[in-house]
Amino acid sequence: MSHDFRIQLLVVDDQQSIRKLCSTTGASLGFSCTEAESAEAALACLQTGSPHLVLADLKMENLTGLEFLEQVKKLLPGTEIAIMTGDGTIEGALQAMKLGAYDCIAKPFPAEELKLLLQRMAEKVRLVEENRSLRERLDASAVARPEARMDLQSSDLEEMERATIQRVFAEVRGDKALAGRKLGISRATLYRKLKRYGIAGRASG
Repeated sequence: MSHDFRIQLLVVDDQQSIRKLCSTTGASLGFSCTEAESAEAALACLQTGSPHLVLADLKMENLTGLEFLEQVKKLLPGTEIAIMTGDGTIEGALQAMKLGAYDCIAKPFPAEELKLLLQRMAEKVRLVEENRSLRERLDASAVARPEARMDLQSSDLEEMERATIQRVFAEVRGDKALAGRKLGISRATLYRKLKRYGIAGRASG
């Protein structure tokens, strides 16, 4: 992955205070942040840029957060979207998850909770980007030297995966449930990889 890779965050909410909190938190993590006060304004932003992460309000005028979510997923399938909801119910959150949202966060939320959510979303984006970058290297190597492809797949790819899992485990202090969420993989898949690489962690409470 390029050292110049920087997470792009788009915040969509009609409340300036919410947009400010999200942008400030994102900037503290090194993200490049853009704000939009409506779904229509956000969609206009997507015409000129492709954010890696989106935080969008569930209830917006003209176009709801769920409708916006559907449109973004069609335009940018790889973009991770979290829905912000303030109605205190789980119905909208469940629907958002079914439509492909990464997660939902209830308003009002403390900055630390938002920060953890953005960190998890960004980690998933970076893992996808690392895998894409490595596969491009593998493909380029296969064209230049076909016999090297198997060696790269069995060493570079596994080593990168092992290092990534170990790094995430260190960040979450061995919490398997949290590690799985940060890595964006199922618990069954995570357990298989832990056994394969001989990595031990603690069970979640």
